[in-house]
This record gives sequence, C-alpha cells and structure tokens, in this order.
Amino acid sequence: MATQIGPTEGSGQDERARIQRNAARHAEATVYSMNNQYLTRAQRALVEAWFQFPIGVFSYLLIIHLASDSHQYAKAFISAYVIAGVVSLLNRFVSLPTPVLVALGLLFAGWVETGVSAAFIVFFLYHGAWGAAAIALASATGLISVLAPSVHLYTVLSPRGLNPKYAFAKSRFGITFPFEDRD
Repeated sequence: MATQIGPTEGSGQDERARIQRNAARHAEATVYSMNNQYLTRAQRALVEAWFQFPIGVFSYLLIIHLASDSHQYAKAFISAYVIAGVVSLLNRFVSLPTPVLVALGLLFAGWVETGVSAAFIVFFLYHGAWGAAAIALASATGLISVLAPSVHLYTVLSPRGLNPKYAFAKSRFGITFPFEDRD
C-alpha cells in the first residue's frame, strides 16, 4: 500500500476556501460602499464629508484662480494642488469636531460645490474662457476629483489593503471591521 505524500484532497479544499475568504475580505476592505453594513447613516455621511472636503478645496482653488487669470492653467493647477495637499494632510491628521467637519463637507462637496462650479461655468463662458469653463464643468461633475491630492495622499497614508474611507472610520469611530481578520 502506497503512502500519500503532500496535502490530502480535504486540505486542498480547505486551502481554497481560506483563499476565497481572504480574497472576499480583501475586496470588501479595498472597495468602500456608501451602503456598507458596518457604519450608521450618520457615520457614512461624516466619512463622505471628511473625504470630499479637500477635493472641494482643490476644485474651488483651481477655478477661483482661473477666474482671476483664465490663461494660467499650470500656475492655477500647481497652486491649487499644493494648497489642497496641505489641507488634505491637515484633514488627515487633525481630528476636526463633527459639526465643523459636516459644515466643511457641505460647503465643499455635493450640491453646493456643483452650484458654485456651475456659476463659474457661466462666468467663464460669458468671458470666452472655454478651457476654464471645461475645468469648471469637470469640477461640477466630479471628474476633477481624480486630480485632487487627497485622493492619492489618503490612499498612500492608509493601512495597506484598507480603503481610506474605512481607515478614517476605523480611527474616528474606533471600529474594527470583520474583514480585517485574516485566516
């Protein structure tokens, strides 16, 4: 009778199941959902306010700079990026009181930011600044957020394998998420 060397069939299935569980946990940890079951509605709103605030700062600074000189795209981008980067770092490491964070989130994101950007679109179109109008349109639709420094900084500064929004929620609310456990 031959002896079997190596894993048995049962242990191979156990290993596959473990890998699948860890893959599912990794996917859940890296992809944030506004409908996640781990945070209350108020907590999810605060997470969004925290995340959107520096993006709005970047957008506002960029379009306000372009309103003063609509032909200085590089200068407007660099100054907005640097200042918004500093704001992003402060926002990441300084815990603002909840009412302040909510107010900043409301002013720099959502319908308010869209309305301000739309007003700048009209302003730029009236003055024939087509490129600046396109940038304001990108701001109004949220497309400009991929250029905001906070999006990149928060990803780099978050624990490996954890979405920045979950990382903020973990530190702000003291939550340990079930997907953080690994086999």
